[in-house]
Amino acid sequence: MRFAPLLVATYLVAASLWVPPSPTPYASPSYDCAGSSYRADTRVDYIRNGGFENGFQGWISLPGTNPPTLSSSLSHSGSTSARVAALDGTATHANQSLPTVPSLYLYSFWLYIESRGPGGHFAFELIRNWVPSAGSADIAGRVFLFPGSGARMNAWISGAGGASQDFSIAPATGTWHSFQVVVDGARGVQCLVYDGTPLGTLSVGPGQVFLPTIALFGDISIAGDAGIAYYDDLSLLRLEPALPDLVVAPADVSLAPAPPLTVGTAATVGVTVRNEGDAAARGFNVTAFVDLDHDRTPGAGESLGAVFVSALDVGGSANLSASWTPPTPGVFDVCGIADPDGAVAESNESNNVACLSVEVRLAPTVCPHSQGYWKTHEEAWPVDSLVLGNRTYAKTELLALLRTPSRVDASLILARQLIAAKLNALVGSDVTWIQADLAEADALLAAGPVLPQGVPPPSPTGQWMVAVASVLDAFNNGTLSPGC
Repeated sequence: MRFAPLLVATYLVAASLWVPPSPTPYASPSYDCAGSSYRADTRVDYIRNGGFENGFQGWISLPGTNPPTLSSSLSHSGSTSARVAALDGTATHANQSLPTVPSLYLYSFWLYIESRGPGGHFAFELIRNWVPSAGSADIAGRVFLFPGSGARMNAWISGAGGASQDFSIAPATGTWHSFQVVVDGARGVQCLVYDGTPLGTLSVGPGQVFLPTIALFGDISIAGDAGIAYYDDLSLLRLEPALPDLVVAPADVSLAPAPPLTVGTAATVGVTVRNEGDAAARGFNVTAFVDLDHDRTPGAGESLGAVFVSALDVGGSANLSASWTPPTPGVFDVCGIADPDGAVAESNESNNVACLSVEVRLAPTVCPHSQGYWKTHEEAWPVDSLVLGNRTYAKTELLALLRTPSRVDASLILARQLIAAKLNALVGSDVTWIQADLAEADALLAAGPVLPQGVPPPSPTGQWMVAVASVLDAFNNGTLSPGC
């Protein structure tokens, strides 16, 4: 089989590509070609048995040719490779028919040159309309080595022109070399990398783009002996455009101080957006907002602030800090959203927004006092008696209870906090949030005799009393009253 060189215009454009992993580029997350990024879909390889682990299953050679042989003594991965021992005047290659190939794909192969001959061309190519007797085919993509040194990447249609690019490389004998090519049919570009080094970009016209139907490797010439080489890990994978993924999770939305918030008191809303995709995101807004209409988007009168992010690399994050002063009490959804305007195409558009449910309370009119305060400030008492449980106790009895230290009687521990809480309520402290606890305390004390009741704290009833007392203690010390 002989392909005559085609002299056509060539284009060399700097291309940022990838360092190929071993043994195949399956694990690489993304690939760059002529300013665009791509991601390999590793689920399907359109080359069958590209590692020759099943011998030459799926591969055929033409009758009367010098076909490749299986080598178990040398391989790039696995246990076998295909050995090509070229002969002058005889084709030495193998091919297989391809299923329908997508227009965006990555083809690659590994090559080990044992010795060089005086001519011929070691190559891996994707073709259609192959006429072996005429030595002609339409080439969708091909990388082949010149005799001695150098490489060429080309793509062309017989009689319709195409593009070709030569590269000055000298693959050393006695070692494996990698070749990978990104093909973007819609853009008419192909990008080649050799041993992790970007070599360039090939461009063809829209009318010269087509899908291959055959994959072929070996010495593609008849005239000339290319030498002896080994092929392994031939692959053809579908590519997808690599896209960013802007993520805002509930943990990325914060408030300071922590809720519950107080009406009229400013809080700081923090929003963090992270790029968990395969490409950088450029030119988008991050917005903090109160979602009053519950549609998870910042509408009129809902935005608390926004920041413009010019670029966010893969794995990077950006932050927004905004201020919110709640005007009314209630429960509000405070949210953060990345790219609310849809300026960035993403691999996942459903994870850009997260919200926190935030409780806002009225500021207390009177801050509560601890039981220690009421024990030492008799003059501040608004009443001369209180009901504890189901019994009425005079002020002198109540003061005696407050002044009787005890860690061994849970009823006293509870009674002291209940006295203080009821006095705080009488002087104007907001006890809305502990109403259930006040009722629980009275119920526990009503079940026993006159105080003190001598309830051991470790007992089931004693543990219950101590637990309710701890809530009332927090209230009496202002912990449950915002602004106190």
